[in-house]
Amino acid sequence: MWQILFRTPTAFVWAVIVHAVFFGLLVVSMEWKIAPIGGEPKVDMVKATVVDAAKMAAEVEKLKQADAAKKKAEQQRHDKEKKRLADLKKKQSAEKKQLAELEAKRKAAQAKKKKQEADAAKKAKAAKVAQAEQAKKLKDLEKKQLQEKAKLEDLRKQKDALKKKRESEAARLAEVEKAREQAEQQQKLEDQRRAEVARKQAEEAKRIAAEAAAKQAIENAAQDRKLVNRYVALIRQKIERNWLRPVNSKGLSSSLRVRLIPGGEVADVRTIKSSGNPGFDRSVEVAVYKASPLDLPPDPELFGRFRELTFLFKGDE
Repeated sequence: MWQILFRTPTAFVWAVIVHAVFFGLLVVSMEWKIAPIGGEPKVDMVKATVVDAAKMAAEVEKLKQADAAKKKAEQQRHDKEKKRLADLKKKQSAEKKQLAELEAKRKAAQAKKKKQEADAAKKAKAAKVAQAEQAKKLKDLEKKQLQEKAKLEDLRKQKDALKKKRESEAARLAEVEKAREQAEQQQKLEDQRRAEVARKQAEEAKRIAAEAAAKQAIENAAQDRKLVNRYVALIRQKIERNWLRPVNSKGLSSSLRVRLIPGGEVADVRTIKSSGNPGFDRSVEVAVYKASPLDLPPDPELFGRFRELTFLFKGDE
C-alpha cells in the first residue's frame, strides 16, 4: 500500500490531509466531552490542537511542493530524452541519406562507365557496318549507272521513233484539220443561210401575230369601252333612282368624283365643281352613297376604269 501511495504523491498528500482533519475533529470532540482535570482551562487544549493542524497543513504544502518539483524534474528529464532521441534519429536519417547518395553516385558512375563502353563498342560495330554498306552502295551505284546508261540509250531510240511517229501523225492531222475547216466553212455558210431564212420567217410570223394582236386589242378595247359605258350608264341610272332632286333646281348642275373599292362599295364622294347651291350638291352626294354598292362588270381587270368615276348631274330643266 505504501508503495502505491509513494508512486502517486498527490493521492498520498490528500490522504494525509483527510486523516489529519479527521484526527483533529476527533480530538476536539473528545476535549468537549471529557471534564477538565486539575482545574486546567479548556481553551488551551483547543489551541494546542489547532496549532498541530497548522503544522500538519504546512507539512502537506511541503509535500505538494516537493511532488511538483519532482514532476517538473521528471518532465524536464523526459523532454531532454525525447530531444536526444529525436536528434539521434535525425542524425541517423542524415547519415542514411548520405550513404544512399554515395551509393547512388557510385552506381551512376558505374552505369556511365558501362554505357560509355557499350557506346564505344556500338560505334565501332556501326563503323564496320557502315564501311560494308558503303562498299555495297558503291558496287550497287556502278551497277545502277550501267543500267541507267542502257536505259537512256533505249529511251533515245524510243524518242527518235516517237518523233517520226509524231511528225507523220502531225501531217495526217494537218490534212484532217484542213478538211474539217473546209467542212466547217461550208456548214457555216449553210447555217447562215438557214438562219436568214428562219429570221425572215420569224419576222413574218411576228408581224402577223402583232397585226392579229393589235386587231384583237382594238376589238377588245371596243368591247371593253362598250361594256364600261354600259355599266357607267347603269351606275348613273342607279344613282338617279336614289336622287331626290331639290325643288327649284332648274339650271343647277354639280360635278362629282366618285371613288370605289372592289365590290362596288362607295369609298368617297367629292364635289369637284359645285352648283353654287350646297343643298343641291349635298343631295347628289347622298344619292351616290344611297346607291352603294354600285354594279361593276364581272371581269376584275376592268375595275381600274371604275376606281374613280366623274358624273355631272343637272337639276330640272
